[in-house]
Amino acid sequence: MQTDYLVIGSGIAGLTYAVKVATAKPSAKVVVLTKTFSDETNTKYAQGGIAGVWDAMNDSFEKHIEDTLIAGDGLCNADTVKIVVTEGPQRIREIIEWGAQFDLDADGDYALGREGGHSEHRILHHKDVTGKEMERALLQKVASLPTSVFLIIILYSILLPSTTWGTSLPKALLILPAMGYMYSIWKHMP
Repeated sequence: MQTDYLVIGSGIAGLTYAVKVATAKPSAKVVVLTKTFSDETNTKYAQGGIAGVWDAMNDSFEKHIEDTLIAGDGLCNADTVKIVVTEGPQRIREIIEWGAQFDLDADGDYALGREGGHSEHRILHHKDVTGKEMERALLQKVASLPTSVFLIIILYSILLPSTTWGTSLPKALLILPAMGYMYSIWKHMP
């Protein structure tokens, strides 16, 4: 099997990448490999919310960065924290545009929670299953894309070094023992 983009994993990162590639390059073939079921991911089991600066009057990127670095107790890369915090609201808006729904208060505004090391109310939730809701929205978005995105359910995959078969092409070997199949997937090089 040949593909333009091979994505291993159907969690939030893998599906977001697949959506963005398929949207930017509609003629490209994107193969997403996943395990057992398309929604069987760590994303699905994330119960906590997703943090972002929504209330500019009471919150700021600087406060969110400071909270994250304090909670990280010296283990966070400050440059990475800055990128994640400042781009966070845009990424959250994106997943909302793709269909994710978060809890609202009586006025119809997002019900922002304050928890953990956060000094302000900035956590969006979907009941107590935020990850499951984001996974649902992403799978729905992928399903709405042109047929150039394929989800393949596998049991085992092995990413092979490019020199495994004497070629410079990246390859993945898929093993589906219950079905008695083995596939090789490689990147198409124009």
